[in-house]
Amino acid sequence: MRIGQKVRVRERSDVVIGEIATGPNRYFVLERLAERREIYRVFDPTAGPGGDFRALHVLPAGKATEQRLEVLKRVSDGNSNFPTIVDFHREPERVIVVLAWIWGTPLQEKLRAARAGDRRQRLSAGEATKRIRGLAHGISHFHHRANSVHGDVKPANIVLARDSNRQFVLIDFGSAWPTERTMERQEGDGISLPYCAPELLGETPFADFRSDIFSLCVVWYELLTHQIPYGVGGAAGLPENRDEFAGKLVAASKLSLDRGKLPAAAWTKIDAALRRGLALEANRRFSDKSEWLNALDDIQHELRTTRRLGLWNQLLLAALDKIGGKHSEPD
Repeated sequence: MRIGQKVRVRERSDVVIGEIATGPNRYFVLERLAERREIYRVFDPTAGPGGDFRALHVLPAGKATEQRLEVLKRVSDGNSNFPTIVDFHREPERVIVVLAWIWGTPLQEKLRAARAGDRRQRLSAGEATKRIRGLAHGISHFHHRANSVHGDVKPANIVLARDSNRQFVLIDFGSAWPTERTMERQEGDGISLPYCAPELLGETPFADFRSDIFSLCVVWYELLTHQIPYGVGGAAGLPENRDEFAGKLVAASKLSLDRGKLPAAAWTKIDAALRRGLALEANRRFSDKSEWLNALDDIQHELRTTRRLGLWNQLLLAALDKIGGKHSEPD
């Protein structure tokens, strides 16, 4: 295979623009995926019949890279919300890590299309909540298995997988960091407004599982409302603004296009979970991962119970919710 040659995988056709070797393995570069880091979509001719795409990361050799490799190795197996390491190779100046390619739609693209009016790309409130719950469990497993914080949960790093499970998969570990070493994070590492947790924006930044909860709740809120929490593009988390915006989150139920499609009881629980998960002070969020996951599991149980009702019962509940909504709204 040579530069300029066409490669076709499934429905995609690309032209080879380069080659990267990792010992005996050769990967053919098709696209650069990041501006500030060396991440590529490559073709692996040995990946099954006809080959397949991979995500190839080129990292500088050093302590920080070794720490992140340690994190990746702990979680790449047995966690379907994260891609699997298929190859890595150490060289004197760099380390090459090759991850399985996740076939699906980037969540950022879906949100952009939905905002532009493409209803086919919009996730319903029920489906969005289900996918967020699944990813929350995957991130919790990541915290437990790797004792690490992902640090950069945002739509650009999430893919809605095309497989039968249609789950959210986190595809970038560039800011993952062992929890006990969060004070060693480089300046700007994992800072992606409006998804970054407020505690990473202060003079003495720190991160733990609550930081990833905040970021995931921003994504959840955005999926439900197509808006950013607090309405100021992430500026509410800046130290000088926190007192002004504390407690002023608008309930997702009041902004969602699916307001009348879920029972009031489900919306009450969704709003309560988002209110805690999006608290600007880390100590006001969920006190531990179990409490967070239990809240999401309780919401999913509420939604499943509703789906088991017959059509007429669902319509009746929706009508009662509207009547009740005239007198009270979820906080």
